[in-house]
Amino acid sequence: MFISLNRKILYTIAIFFILTCIIFVYSFYIVYGQKFQEEGQLNLLNTRQFTELNFENVTLRQELNTLLQKKEVTQLSPNVMEILRYNQDPRSLNEITIEHKRVEDIIRNYNSRYNSFARAGKVTLISTFLIVFMIIILGILLRKWILEPIDKLSHISALVAAGNLSQRVELNKNYLFEDEIDKLAQAFNQMLENLNNSFNEIKQKEKFQQALINSIPDGIRVIDKDYNIILANNAYYKQIGSPAKTDIKCYTSCQGLSYPCPESNFSCPLREIKEKQKNSVKVIQQFQSFPNRHLSINAAPLTIDNAGQKEFYIVEAIRDLSDDIKFSHQQKLSSLGFLSTSIAHEMKNNLGSIRMIIENILNKYYINTANDNEAKKYLAMILEQITTCLNIPERLLKLAQNVHDGDGPVDCLSAAKEIAALLDYEAKHKGIDLKIKKTGQNIYILGNASDFKMLLLNLLQNAIKATGSEGKIKIDLKNDNTNVTIKIQDTGHGISARNLPHIFEPFYSEGQKDNQSGTGLGLAIVKSIVEKFNGNITVKSKEGKGTEFTLEFPQYKPGKEKKTNKKTAKKTNLSKKSIA
Repeated sequence: MFISLNRKILYTIAIFFILTCIIFVYSFYIVYGQKFQEEGQLNLLNTRQFTELNFENVTLRQELNTLLQKKEVTQLSPNVMEILRYNQDPRSLNEITIEHKRVEDIIRNYNSRYNSFARAGKVTLISTFLIVFMIIILGILLRKWILEPIDKLSHISALVAAGNLSQRVELNKNYLFEDEIDKLAQAFNQMLENLNNSFNEIKQKEKFQQALINSIPDGIRVIDKDYNIILANNAYYKQIGSPAKTDIKCYTSCQGLSYPCPESNFSCPLREIKEKQKNSVKVIQQFQSFPNRHLSINAAPLTIDNAGQKEFYIVEAIRDLSDDIKFSHQQKLSSLGFLSTSIAHEMKNNLGSIRMIIENILNKYYINTANDNEAKKYLAMILEQITTCLNIPERLLKLAQNVHDGDGPVDCLSAAKEIAALLDYEAKHKGIDLKIKKTGQNIYILGNASDFKMLLLNLLQNAIKATGSEGKIKIDLKNDNTNVTIKIQDTGHGISARNLPHIFEPFYSEGQKDNQSGTGLGLAIVKSIVEKFNGNITVKSKEGKGTEFTLEFPQYKPGKEKKTNKKTAKKTNLSKKSIA
Protein backbone atom coordinates (compact mmCIF):
# COMPACT_ATOMS: atom_id res chain seq x y z
CA MET A 1 0.00 0.00 0.00
CA PHE A 2 1.41 3.37 -1.05
CA ILE A 3 1.63 6.16 1.57
CA SER A 4 3.09 9.48 0.54
CA LEU A 5 6.10 10.89 2.32
CA ASN A 6 4.01 13.92 3.32
CA ARG A 7 1.55 11.73 5.22
CA LYS A 8 4.34 9.71 6.79
CA ILE A 9 5.94 12.87 8.22
CA LEU A 10 2.61 14.30 9.43
CA TYR A 11 1.55 11.00 10.99
CA THR A 12 4.95 10.64 12.69
CA ILE A 13 4.86 14.18 14.11
CA ALA A 14 1.28 13.69 15.37
CA ILE A 15 2.13 10.39 17.04
CA PHE A 16 5.23 11.82 18.70
CA PHE A 17 3.25 14.88 19.88
CA ILE A 18 0.49 12.75 21.39
CA LEU A 19 2.97 10.46 23.11
CA THR A 20 4.92 13.49 24.47
CA CYS A 21 1.77 15.05 25.86
CA ILE A 22 0.65 11.80 27.48
CA ILE A 23 4.07 11.24 29.07
CA PHE A 24 4.26 14.88 30.26
CA VAL A 25 0.78 14.92 31.80
CA TYR A 26 1.24 11.52 33.40
CA SER A 27 4.63 12.47 34.84
CA PHE A 28 3.26 15.76 36.16
CA TYR A 29 0.38 13.97 37.79
CA ILE A 30 2.63 11.31 39.34
CA VAL A 31 5.25 13.76 40.65
CA TYR A 32 3.11 16.69 41.80
CA GLY A 33 -0.56 15.92 41.67
CA GLN A 34 -0.65 12.70 43.63
CA LYS A 35 1.74 14.05 46.28
CA PHE A 36 -0.24 17.28 46.61
CA GLN A 37 -3.47 15.33 46.95
CA GLU A 38 -2.06 13.11 49.72
CA GLU A 39 -0.73 16.10 51.70
CA GLY A 40 -4.02 17.95 51.38
CA GLN A 41 -6.03 14.95 52.54
CA LEU A 42 -3.71 14.45 55.56
CA ASN A 43 -3.88 18.14 56.56
CA LEU A 44 -7.63 18.18 56.26
CA LEU A 45 -7.88 15.09 58.43
CA ASN A 46 -5.62 16.57 61.12
CA THR A 47 -7.49 19.85 61.09
CA ARG A 48 -10.83 18.06 61.34
CA GLN A 49 -9.61 16.00 64.33
CA PHE A 50 -8.14 19.06 66.11
CA THR A 51 -11.30 21.04 65.57
CA GLU A 52 -13.44 18.24 66.91
CA LEU A 53 -11.25 17.81 69.98
CA ASN A 54 -11.16 21.53 70.58
CA PHE A 55 -14.93 21.72 70.27
CA GLU A 56 -15.38 18.86 72.72
CA ASN A 57 -12.97 20.51 75.18
CA VAL A 58 -14.82 23.80 75.10
CA THR A 59 -18.15 22.03 75.51
CA LEU A 60 -16.99 19.98 78.48
CA ARG A 61 -15.45 23.03 80.16
CA GLN A 62 -18.66 24.98 79.79
CA GLU A 63 -20.67 22.15 81.27
CA LEU A 64 -18.23 21.74 84.16
CA ASN A 65 -18.29 25.43 84.93
CA THR A 66 -22.06 25.34 84.96
CA LEU A 67 -22.07 22.52 87.42
CA LEU A 68 -19.57 24.30 89.68
CA GLN A 69 -21.66 27.44 89.69
CA LYS A 70 -24.76 25.49 90.67
CA LYS A 71 -22.67 23.75 93.28
CA GLU A 72 -23.99 20.49 92.16
CA VAL A 73 -20.44 19.18 92.22
CA THR A 74 -18.80 19.50 95.64
CA GLN A 75 -15.69 17.48 95.15
CA LEU A 76 -13.50 17.02 91.97
CA SER A 77 -10.65 14.67 91.37
CA PRO A 78 -7.14 16.06 91.14
CA ASN A 79 -6.86 15.34 87.39
CA VAL A 80 -10.01 17.30 86.61
CA MET A 81 -8.85 20.20 88.67
CA GLU A 82 -5.55 20.14 86.80
CA ILE A 83 -7.39 20.29 83.47
CA LEU A 84 -9.48 23.18 84.63
CA ARG A 85 -6.47 25.02 85.77
CA TYR A 86 -4.73 24.31 82.44
CA ASN A 87 -7.61 25.59 80.43
CA GLN A 88 -7.71 28.71 82.53
CA ASP A 89 -3.96 29.08 82.30
CA PRO A 90 -2.92 31.80 79.80
CA ARG A 91 -0.20 29.53 78.41
CA SER A 92 -2.75 26.92 77.43
CA LEU A 93 -4.75 29.54 75.70
CA ASN A 94 -1.65 30.70 73.90
CA GLU A 95 -0.89 27.18 72.70
CA ILE A 96 -4.43 26.86 71.43
CA THR A 97 -4.05 30.11 69.58
CA ILE A 98 -0.74 28.98 68.13
CA GLU A 99 -2.32 25.72 67.03
CA HIS A 100 -5.11 27.65 65.32
CA LYS A 101 -2.58 29.71 63.48
CA ARG A 102 -0.69 26.63 62.41
CA VAL A 103 -3.87 25.14 61.00
CA GLU A 104 -4.65 28.37 59.20
CA ASP A 105 -1.09 28.38 57.75
CA ILE A 106 -1.55 24.82 56.55
CA ILE A 107 -4.81 25.78 54.85
CA ARG A 108 -3.22 28.81 53.22
CA ASN A 109 -0.27 26.65 52.08
CA TYR A 110 -2.68 24.18 50.59
CA ASN A 111 -4.49 26.95 48.75
CA SER A 112 -1.16 28.30 47.50
CA ARG A 113 -0.16 24.86 46.24
CA TYR A 114 -3.52 24.44 44.59
CA ASN A 115 -3.11 27.76 42.84
CA SER A 116 0.41 26.79 41.71
CA PHE A 117 -1.01 23.55 40.35
CA ALA A 118 -3.56 25.55 38.35
CA ARG A 119 -0.79 27.82 37.04
CA ALA A 120 1.21 24.72 36.07
CA GLY A 121 -1.81 23.48 34.09
CA LYS A 122 -2.00 26.84 32.29
CA VAL A 123 1.71 26.67 31.52
CA THR A 124 1.21 23.15 30.16
CA LEU A 125 -1.62 24.31 27.90
CA ILE A 126 0.42 27.25 26.63
CA SER A 127 3.44 25.00 26.05
CA THR A 128 1.25 22.53 24.18
CA PHE A 129 -0.08 25.30 21.95
CA LEU A 130 3.46 26.54 21.27
CA ILE A 131 4.59 23.00 20.45
CA VAL A 132 1.68 22.53 18.04
CA PHE A 133 2.45 25.88 16.44
CA MET A 134 6.13 24.97 16.03
CA ILE A 135 5.16 21.59 14.60
CA ILE A 136 2.94 23.32 12.01
CA ILE A 137 5.75 25.73 11.08
CA LEU A 138 8.17 22.80 10.87
CA GLY A 139 5.72 20.85 8.69
CA ILE A 140 5.33 23.82 6.32
CA LEU A 141 9.09 24.20 6.03
CA LEU A 142 9.58 20.47 5.54
CA ARG A 143 6.93 20.45 2.83
CA LYS A 144 8.44 23.43 1.05
CA TRP A 145 12.06 22.34 1.33
CA ILE A 146 11.74 18.56 1.03
CA LEU A 147 8.29 17.21 0.20
CA GLU A 148 7.40 19.47 -2.75
CA PRO A 149 10.76 18.95 -4.56
CA ILE A 150 10.50 15.22 -3.96
CA ASP A 151 6.93 15.26 -5.32
CA LYS A 152 8.19 16.99 -8.47
CA LEU A 153 10.96 14.42 -8.86
CA SER A 154 8.46 11.61 -8.36
CA HIS A 155 6.05 13.08 -10.95
CA ILE A 156 8.79 13.59 -13.54
CA SER A 157 10.13 10.09 -12.83
CA ALA A 158 6.67 8.63 -13.53
CA LEU A 159 6.48 10.50 -16.86
CA VAL A 160 9.97 9.32 -17.80
CA ALA A 161 9.06 5.75 -16.88
CA ALA A 162 6.09 6.07 -19.25
CA GLY A 163 8.50 6.96 -22.07
CA ASN A 164 8.32 10.79 -22.08
CA LEU A 165 11.98 11.80 -21.96
CA SER A 166 11.32 15.45 -22.79
CA GLN A 167 10.17 16.32 -19.24
CA ARG A 168 12.51 18.21 -16.88
CA VAL A 169 12.42 19.18 -13.21
CA GLU A 170 11.82 22.90 -12.63
CA LEU A 171 14.94 24.25 -10.91
CA ASN A 172 15.14 26.86 -8.14
CA LYS A 173 16.23 30.13 -9.74
CA ASN A 174 17.50 31.58 -6.41
CA TYR A 175 20.93 29.91 -6.40
CA LEU A 176 22.00 31.91 -3.30
CA PHE A 177 20.18 29.34 -1.17
CA GLU A 178 20.93 26.22 -3.18
CA ASP A 179 20.70 22.99 -1.21
CA GLU A 180 21.23 19.26 -1.77
CA ILE A 181 17.81 18.75 -3.34
CA ASP A 182 18.55 21.47 -5.91
CA LYS A 183 21.77 19.67 -6.80
CA LEU A 184 19.83 16.42 -7.03
CA ALA A 185 17.35 18.04 -9.43
CA GLN A 186 20.20 19.41 -11.58
CA ALA A 187 21.83 15.99 -11.71
CA PHE A 188 18.47 14.39 -12.51
CA ASN A 189 17.88 16.82 -15.40
CA GLN A 190 21.37 16.18 -16.73
CA MET A 191 20.77 12.45 -16.51
CA LEU A 192 17.52 12.85 -18.47
CA GLU A 193 19.30 14.95 -21.08
CA ASN A 194 22.01 12.33 -21.53
CA LEU A 195 19.41 9.57 -21.58
CA ASN A 196 17.33 11.40 -24.18
CA ASN A 197 20.41 11.97 -26.36
CA SER A 198 21.39 8.31 -26.07
CA PHE A 199 17.85 7.20 -26.82
CA ASN A 200 17.66 9.46 -29.90
CA GLU A 201 21.02 8.12 -31.05
CA ILE A 202 19.79 4.55 -30.61
CA LYS A 203 16.60 5.38 -32.51
CA GLN A 204 18.64 6.88 -35.34
CA LYS A 205 20.79 3.77 -35.46
CA GLU A 206 17.70 1.56 -35.42
CA LYS A 207 16.19 3.59 -38.25
CA PHE A 208 19.42 3.30 -40.22
CA GLN A 209 19.60 -0.42 -39.50
CA GLN A 210 15.96 -0.92 -40.50
CA ALA A 211 16.40 1.19 -43.63
CA LEU A 212 19.54 -0.80 -44.45
CA ILE A 213 17.83 -4.18 -44.26
CA ASN A 214 14.71 -2.76 -45.98
CA SER A 215 16.89 -1.86 -48.95
CA ILE A 216 17.80 -5.54 -49.39
CA PRO A 217 15.53 -7.06 -52.05
CA ASP A 218 15.52 -10.47 -50.37
CA GLY A 219 13.50 -11.11 -47.22
CA ILE A 220 15.56 -10.85 -44.03
CA ARG A 221 14.50 -11.96 -40.58
CA VAL A 222 16.30 -12.56 -37.26
CA ILE A 223 14.90 -15.27 -34.96
CA ASP A 224 15.83 -16.04 -31.36
CA LYS A 225 16.04 -19.49 -29.80
CA ASP A 226 12.34 -19.37 -28.85
CA TYR A 227 11.19 -18.86 -32.48
CA ASN A 228 10.43 -15.14 -31.92
CA ILE A 229 11.02 -12.77 -34.85
CA ILE A 230 12.91 -9.84 -33.37
CA LEU A 231 13.82 -8.10 -36.64
CA ALA A 232 12.61 -8.30 -40.24
CA ASN A 233 12.56 -6.15 -43.37
CA ASN A 234 9.77 -5.04 -45.67
CA ALA A 235 10.61 -7.67 -48.27
CA TYR A 236 9.89 -10.41 -45.72
CA TYR A 237 6.51 -8.96 -44.74
CA LYS A 238 5.68 -8.71 -48.43
CA GLN A 239 6.57 -12.38 -48.81
CA ILE A 240 4.19 -13.41 -46.01
CA GLY A 241 1.50 -10.92 -47.09
CA SER A 242 1.30 -9.26 -43.69
CA PRO A 243 2.04 -5.77 -42.28
CA ALA A 244 5.21 -5.15 -40.31
CA LYS A 245 4.99 -6.76 -36.89
CA THR A 246 7.60 -8.12 -34.50
CA ASP A 247 7.45 -10.29 -31.39
CA ILE A 248 5.59 -13.02 -33.23
CA LYS A 249 6.59 -16.61 -33.79
CA CYS A 250 8.21 -17.48 -37.10
CA TYR A 251 5.93 -20.48 -37.60
CA THR A 252 2.87 -18.27 -36.98
CA SER A 253 3.88 -15.57 -39.45
CA CYS A 254 4.80 -17.82 -42.37
CA GLN A 255 2.77 -21.02 -41.81
CA GLY A 256 -0.11 -19.85 -39.62
CA LEU A 257 0.68 -22.47 -36.96
CA SER A 258 0.42 -22.18 -33.18
CA TYR A 259 3.28 -24.64 -32.64
CA PRO A 260 6.71 -25.21 -34.24
CA CYS A 261 6.67 -26.69 -37.73
CA PRO A 262 6.59 -30.51 -37.67
CA GLU A 263 9.72 -32.21 -38.95
CA SER A 264 7.67 -34.27 -41.38
CA ASN A 265 6.38 -31.15 -43.16
CA PHE A 266 9.24 -28.67 -43.09
CA SER A 267 12.94 -28.66 -42.49
CA CYS A 268 13.28 -26.00 -39.79
CA PRO A 269 16.57 -24.02 -40.13
CA LEU A 270 16.53 -23.07 -36.43
CA ARG A 271 16.18 -26.67 -35.35
CA GLU A 272 18.85 -27.82 -37.80
CA ILE A 273 21.37 -25.24 -36.53
CA LYS A 274 20.63 -25.73 -32.81
CA GLU A 275 20.51 -29.51 -32.73
CA LYS A 276 23.05 -30.38 -35.41
CA GLN A 277 25.40 -27.42 -34.84
CA LYS A 278 25.44 -26.51 -38.53
CA ASN A 279 27.10 -23.31 -39.73
CA SER A 280 24.56 -22.79 -42.52
CA VAL A 281 21.31 -24.31 -43.70
CA LYS A 282 19.58 -23.93 -47.05
CA VAL A 283 15.98 -25.08 -47.53
CA ILE A 284 13.10 -24.39 -49.89
CA GLN A 285 9.70 -23.66 -48.37
CA GLN A 286 6.30 -22.31 -49.33
CA PHE A 287 4.54 -19.79 -47.10
CA GLN A 288 0.85 -19.99 -46.29
CA SER A 289 -0.04 -16.63 -47.85
CA PHE A 290 1.38 -17.56 -51.27
CA PRO A 291 1.40 -21.37 -51.54
CA ASN A 292 2.41 -21.28 -55.21
CA ARG A 293 5.66 -19.43 -54.57
CA HIS A 294 8.83 -21.31 -53.73
CA LEU A 295 11.20 -19.51 -51.38
CA SER A 296 14.86 -20.32 -50.88
CA ILE A 297 15.85 -19.82 -47.21
CA ASN A 298 19.54 -19.47 -46.31
CA ALA A 299 20.08 -19.48 -42.53
CA ALA A 300 23.20 -18.93 -40.44
CA PRO A 301 23.75 -18.73 -36.64
CA LEU A 302 24.40 -15.46 -34.82
CA THR A 303 25.82 -15.33 -31.27
CA ILE A 304 25.98 -12.06 -29.30
CA ASP A 305 27.81 -11.61 -25.98
CA ASN A 306 25.49 -9.57 -23.75
CA ALA A 307 26.96 -8.79 -20.31
CA GLY A 308 28.82 -12.07 -20.19
CA GLN A 309 25.84 -14.11 -21.38
CA LYS A 310 25.73 -15.46 -24.91
CA GLU A 311 22.48 -14.90 -26.77
CA PHE A 312 21.71 -17.19 -29.71
CA TYR A 313 19.95 -16.08 -32.89
CA ILE A 314 19.75 -17.15 -36.49
CA VAL A 315 19.66 -14.86 -39.51
CA GLU A 316 17.62 -15.97 -42.49
CA ALA A 317 17.83 -14.59 -46.03
CA ILE A 318 14.68 -15.51 -47.96
CA ARG A 319 14.70 -15.25 -51.75
CA ASP A 320 11.61 -15.61 -53.89
CA LEU A 321 12.61 -18.11 -56.57
CA SER A 322 9.88 -16.76 -58.85
CA ASP A 323 12.34 -14.07 -59.92
CA ASP A 324 14.96 -16.70 -60.69
CA ILE A 325 12.38 -18.68 -62.62
CA LYS A 326 11.38 -15.64 -64.65
CA PHE A 327 15.02 -14.77 -65.24
CA SER A 328 15.77 -18.30 -66.39
CA HIS A 329 12.72 -18.20 -68.65
CA GLN A 330 13.77 -14.90 -70.16
CA GLN A 331 17.31 -16.14 -70.46
CA LYS A 332 16.15 -19.18 -72.40
CA LEU A 333 14.06 -17.05 -74.71
CA SER A 334 16.92 -14.60 -75.19
CA SER A 335 19.27 -17.50 -75.91
CA LEU A 336 16.84 -18.86 -78.47
CA GLY A 337 16.53 -15.44 -80.06
CA PHE A 338 20.29 -15.04 -80.20
CA LEU A 339 20.69 -18.60 -81.53
CA SER A 340 18.02 -18.17 -84.17
CA THR A 341 19.51 -14.86 -85.27
CA SER A 342 22.99 -16.36 -85.51
CA ILE A 343 21.74 -19.40 -87.45
CA ALA A 344 19.71 -17.20 -89.76
CA HIS A 345 22.73 -15.03 -90.53
CA GLU A 346 25.19 -17.89 -90.84
CA MET A 347 23.07 -20.44 -92.69
CA LYS A 348 20.20 -18.74 -94.39
CA ASN A 349 22.16 -16.99 -97.10
CA ASN A 350 24.31 -19.96 -97.99
CA LEU A 351 21.43 -22.43 -97.86
CA GLY A 352 19.28 -20.01 -99.80
CA SER A 353 21.94 -19.79 -102.50
CA ILE A 354 22.20 -23.58 -102.66
CA ARG A 355 18.41 -23.86 -102.90
CA MET A 356 18.33 -21.35 -105.76
CA ILE A 357 21.06 -23.26 -107.60
CA ILE A 358 19.20 -26.56 -107.26
CA GLU A 359 15.92 -24.94 -108.31
CA ASN A 360 17.66 -23.52 -111.40
CA ILE A 361 19.17 -26.92 -112.24
CA LEU A 362 15.77 -28.56 -111.94
CA ASN A 363 14.04 -25.89 -113.98
CA LYS A 364 16.76 -25.81 -116.65
CA TYR A 365 17.79 -29.44 -117.09
CA TYR A 366 15.00 -31.53 -115.61
CA ILE A 367 11.85 -29.58 -116.40
CA ASN A 368 10.82 -32.01 -119.12
CA THR A 369 12.21 -35.06 -117.34
CA ALA A 370 9.84 -37.56 -115.79
CA ASN A 371 9.39 -37.39 -112.03
CA ASP A 372 10.61 -40.92 -111.60
CA ASN A 373 14.00 -39.95 -112.95
CA GLU A 374 16.58 -40.88 -110.35
CA ALA A 375 18.72 -37.72 -110.67
CA LYS A 376 15.64 -35.47 -110.61
CA LYS A 377 14.31 -37.39 -107.65
CA TYR A 378 17.54 -36.93 -105.64
CA LEU A 379 17.74 -33.26 -106.53
CA ALA A 380 14.16 -32.77 -105.34
CA MET A 381 14.99 -34.53 -102.09
CA ILE A 382 18.04 -32.26 -101.63
CA LEU A 383 15.84 -29.22 -102.28
CA GLU A 384 13.27 -30.43 -99.76
CA GLN A 385 15.92 -31.00 -97.05
CA ILE A 386 17.48 -27.60 -97.67
CA THR A 387 14.04 -26.00 -97.37
CA THR A 388 13.55 -27.87 -94.10
CA CYS A 389 16.92 -26.65 -92.84
CA LEU A 390 15.91 -23.09 -93.70
CA ASN A 391 12.69 -23.49 -91.70
CA ILE A 392 14.55 -24.47 -88.52
CA PRO A 393 16.11 -21.02 -87.82
CA GLU A 394 12.83 -19.46 -88.91
CA ARG A 395 10.97 -21.43 -86.25
CA LEU A 396 13.57 -20.54 -83.62
CA LEU A 397 13.31 -16.88 -84.51
CA LYS A 398 9.52 -17.04 -84.47
CA LEU A 399 9.64 -18.68 -81.03
CA ALA A 400 11.60 -15.80 -79.49
CA GLN A 401 10.47 -12.76 -81.47
CA ASN A 402 7.25 -12.06 -79.48
CA VAL A 403 8.66 -12.44 -75.97
CA HIS A 404 7.38 -9.08 -74.67
CA ASP A 405 4.46 -8.35 -76.95
CA GLY A 406 1.80 -8.81 -74.25
CA ASP A 407 -1.15 -11.17 -74.14
CA GLY A 408 -3.31 -12.16 -77.07
CA PRO A 409 -4.98 -15.17 -78.64
CA VAL A 410 -2.68 -18.18 -78.89
CA ASP A 411 -3.33 -20.90 -81.43
CA CYS A 412 -2.48 -23.96 -79.38
CA LEU A 413 -2.49 -26.38 -82.33
CA SER A 414 -0.19 -24.20 -84.43
CA ALA A 415 2.17 -23.68 -81.49
CA ALA A 416 2.24 -27.42 -80.75
CA LYS A 417 3.07 -28.18 -84.40
CA GLU A 418 5.92 -25.63 -84.41
CA ILE A 419 7.49 -27.04 -81.24
CA ALA A 420 7.01 -30.61 -82.46
CA ALA A 421 8.72 -29.71 -85.74
CA LEU A 422 11.55 -28.08 -83.81
CA LEU A 423 12.12 -31.24 -81.76
CA ASP A 424 11.33 -33.68 -84.54
CA TYR A 425 14.95 -34.40 -85.39
CA GLU A 426 15.87 -35.16 -81.75
CA ALA A 427 12.82 -37.41 -81.38
CA LYS A 428 13.53 -39.32 -84.56
CA HIS A 429 17.21 -39.61 -83.61
CA LYS A 430 16.14 -41.51 -80.48
CA GLY A 431 13.50 -43.50 -82.37
CA ILE A 432 10.57 -41.80 -80.61
CA ASP A 433 7.19 -41.52 -82.30
CA LEU A 434 5.88 -37.98 -81.71
CA LYS A 435 2.21 -37.42 -82.63
CA ILE A 436 -0.33 -34.62 -82.25
CA LYS A 437 -4.08 -35.19 -81.87
CA LYS A 438 -6.82 -32.57 -81.62
CA THR A 439 -10.50 -32.67 -80.69
CA GLY A 440 -12.66 -29.67 -81.53
CA GLN A 441 -12.11 -26.50 -83.52
CA ASN A 442 -10.51 -23.14 -82.73
CA ILE A 443 -8.33 -24.29 -79.83
CA TYR A 444 -7.28 -20.82 -78.61
CA ILE A 445 -6.27 -19.48 -75.20
CA LEU A 446 -5.38 -15.98 -73.96
CA GLY A 447 -1.74 -15.35 -73.18
CA ASN A 448 1.72 -14.77 -74.58
CA ALA A 449 2.53 -17.00 -77.54
CA SER A 450 6.25 -17.25 -76.73
CA ASP A 451 5.51 -18.23 -73.13
CA PHE A 452 3.13 -20.93 -74.29
CA LYS A 453 5.66 -22.28 -76.76
CA MET A 454 8.34 -22.30 -74.07
CA LEU A 455 5.90 -24.24 -71.84
CA LEU A 456 5.42 -26.89 -74.52
CA LEU A 457 9.14 -26.92 -75.30
CA ASN A 458 10.05 -27.69 -71.67
CA LEU A 459 7.45 -30.44 -71.32
CA LEU A 460 8.38 -32.09 -74.63
CA GLN A 461 12.11 -31.88 -73.90
CA ASN A 462 11.55 -33.59 -70.56
CA ALA A 463 9.40 -36.22 -72.26
CA ILE A 464 12.10 -36.91 -74.87
CA LYS A 465 14.76 -37.19 -72.15
CA ALA A 466 12.61 -39.62 -70.14
CA THR A 467 11.57 -41.77 -73.10
CA GLY A 468 13.84 -44.42 -74.47
CA SER A 469 14.14 -45.71 -78.02
CA GLU A 470 10.99 -47.00 -79.67
CA GLY A 471 8.99 -44.93 -77.22
CA LYS A 472 5.95 -42.79 -77.91
CA ILE A 473 5.00 -39.20 -77.11
CA LYS A 474 1.47 -37.96 -77.68
CA ILE A 475 0.13 -34.42 -77.61
CA ASP A 476 -3.65 -34.36 -77.21
CA LEU A 477 -5.47 -31.01 -77.58
CA LYS A 478 -9.16 -30.72 -76.72
CA ASN A 479 -11.68 -27.85 -76.69
CA ASP A 480 -15.03 -28.24 -74.91
CA ASN A 481 -16.20 -24.64 -75.56
CA THR A 482 -15.32 -23.70 -71.95
CA ASN A 483 -11.80 -24.91 -71.31
CA VAL A 484 -8.86 -26.00 -73.40
CA THR A 485 -7.23 -29.21 -72.22
CA ILE A 486 -3.77 -30.28 -73.37
CA LYS A 487 -2.34 -33.64 -72.42
CA ILE A 488 1.27 -34.66 -73.01
CA GLN A 489 1.84 -38.38 -72.54
CA ASP A 490 5.06 -40.36 -72.81
CA THR A 491 6.11 -43.95 -72.28
CA GLY A 492 9.27 -43.07 -70.39
CA HIS A 493 10.69 -44.32 -67.11
CA GLY A 494 8.17 -42.33 -65.04
CA ILE A 495 8.52 -40.50 -61.72
CA SER A 496 8.56 -42.14 -58.31
CA ALA A 497 5.67 -41.47 -55.93
CA ARG A 498 8.14 -40.09 -53.36
CA ASN A 499 9.51 -37.47 -55.76
CA LEU A 500 6.29 -36.64 -57.61
CA PRO A 501 5.14 -33.88 -55.14
CA HIS A 502 8.49 -32.06 -55.58
CA ILE A 503 8.90 -31.92 -59.36
CA PHE A 504 7.59 -28.33 -59.61
CA GLU A 505 9.99 -27.05 -56.94
CA PRO A 506 12.81 -24.86 -58.26
CA PHE A 507 16.22 -26.51 -58.67
CA TYR A 508 14.72 -29.98 -58.26
CA SER A 509 15.73 -32.28 -61.11
CA GLU A 510 15.38 -36.03 -61.45
CA GLY A 511 17.37 -35.93 -64.66
CA GLN A 512 20.57 -35.59 -62.67
CA LYS A 513 20.21 -39.21 -61.59
CA ASP A 514 20.73 -40.29 -65.20
CA ASN A 515 23.80 -38.10 -65.57
CA GLN A 516 21.80 -35.68 -67.67
CA SER A 517 22.40 -32.01 -67.18
CA GLY A 518 19.55 -29.91 -65.88
CA THR A 519 19.03 -26.82 -63.75
CA GLY A 520 15.79 -28.02 -62.21
CA LEU A 521 13.94 -24.89 -63.34
CA GLY A 522 12.12 -26.30 -66.38
CA LEU A 523 8.96 -27.52 -64.62
CA ALA A 524 9.04 -24.54 -62.26
CA ILE A 525 8.94 -22.30 -65.33
CA VAL A 526 6.11 -24.40 -66.74
CA LYS A 527 4.04 -23.99 -63.58
CA SER A 528 4.65 -20.25 -63.39
CA ILE A 529 3.51 -19.84 -67.01
CA VAL A 530 0.40 -21.95 -66.39
CA GLU A 531 -0.51 -19.82 -63.36
CA LYS A 532 0.14 -16.69 -65.39
CA PHE A 533 -2.41 -17.96 -67.92
CA ASN A 534 -4.91 -18.63 -65.05
CA GLY A 535 -4.62 -22.31 -65.81
CA ASN A 536 -3.97 -25.49 -63.90
CA ILE A 537 -1.45 -28.30 -64.31
CA THR A 538 -1.60 -31.83 -62.90
CA VAL A 539 0.62 -34.85 -63.37
CA LYS A 540 0.18 -38.60 -63.16
CA SER A 541 3.09 -41.00 -63.39
CA LYS A 542 4.03 -44.61 -62.78
CA GLU A 543 7.58 -45.85 -62.64
CA GLY A 544 8.45 -47.82 -65.76
CA LYS A 545 5.20 -46.95 -67.56
CA GLY A 546 5.34 -43.24 -68.29
CA THR A 547 4.07 -39.81 -67.31
CA GLU A 548 1.07 -37.70 -68.27
CA PHE A 549 0.88 -33.91 -67.82
CA THR A 550 -2.58 -32.34 -68.07
CA LEU A 551 -2.91 -28.61 -68.74
CA GLU A 552 -6.24 -26.83 -68.43
CA PHE A 553 -6.79 -23.22 -69.58
CA PRO A 554 -9.84 -20.98 -69.93
CA GLN A 555 -10.93 -20.82 -73.54
CA TYR A 556 -10.08 -17.60 -75.34
CA LYS A 557 -12.96 -15.16 -75.78
CA PRO A 558 -12.46 -12.16 -78.07
CA GLY A 559 -12.15 -8.77 -76.35
CA LYS A 560 -10.13 -9.76 -73.27
CA GLU A 561 -6.75 -9.22 -74.85
CA LYS A 562 -7.33 -5.49 -75.36
CA LYS A 563 -7.34 -4.70 -71.63
CA THR A 564 -4.25 -6.81 -71.06
CA ASN A 565 -2.29 -5.21 -73.90
CA LYS A 566 -2.84 -1.73 -72.45
CA LYS A 567 -1.42 -2.81 -69.09
CA THR A 568 1.68 -4.37 -70.68
CA ALA A 569 2.47 -1.60 -73.16
CA LYS A 570 5.08 0.07 -70.97
CA LYS A 571 6.73 -3.24 -70.11
CA THR A 572 6.91 -4.08 -73.82
CA ASN A 573 8.88 -0.96 -74.71
CA LEU A 574 11.33 -1.40 -71.84
CA SER A 575 11.83 -5.08 -72.60
CA LYS A 576 12.51 -4.46 -76.26
CA LYS A 577 15.16 -1.93 -75.34
CA SER A 578 16.81 -4.41 -72.96
CA ILE A 579 16.87 -7.14 -75.65
CA ALA A 580 18.30 -4.74 -78.22
